[in-house]
Amino acid sequence: DQKQEGRPIMKMAIIGGKLQGTEVAYLAREAGYETLLVDRNTQAPASGLVDRFVSFELADSARLREIISGVDLVFPAIEDLGVLTMLSETCEQMDKPVVLDLEAYKVSCSKLRSNELFEKLAAPMPVPFPACGLPAIAKPCFGSGSVGVRVFERQADLDAFLADRNPGDWCVQQFVEGPSYSLEVIGRPGAYQAIQVTELFMDDIR
Repeated sequence: DQKQEGRPIMKMAIIGGKLQGTEVAYLAREAGYETLLVDRNTQAPASGLVDRFVSFELADSARLREIISGVDLVFPAIEDLGVLTMLSETCEQMDKPVVLDLEAYKVSCSKLRSNELFEKLAAPMPVPFPACGLPAIAKPCFGSGSVGVRVFERQADLDAFLADRNPGDWCVQQFVEGPSYSLEVIGRPGAYQAIQVTELFMDDIR
């Protein structure tokens, strides 16, 4: 605990109070940090785990600049590219440390760009449709989790699904049966470490 050791207390601003923000808020509290949560949702789940909670539209850069001026570190816990870009630029202008690699996020938030990276690295990955045949899984090219993900076992159903959608917005690949895992990685340029593997459980998407 930083208070017990007599060191200055680290003040952290957490941007976003959903699942990721809740995890960060809990761990920061356990580490003895003083925490400030920023979220537009007045009922953000992480709000009960922080020392201070401020609710406003995250796109308001002037308000954000005012709020984070008194913290030592900014930790984004959101997946909005526009807000993250503004936050990165604001923190750079203020010379404020931010736990964010914006260029890396631009790759990871896009399944198309991620697949291009996997191919470049010759990493194992599902075969794209139509070469993979059926069943096939269709995923939105942007976003995370299982939102919008569908599995198709019949060509007619897949054709009907894609008929009124922009093909460039969807990634269709081989469906691989089996458990799903989330891999957590932390680090900085030149030094990275995988620290936690978590099994994921989803609703049936067939």
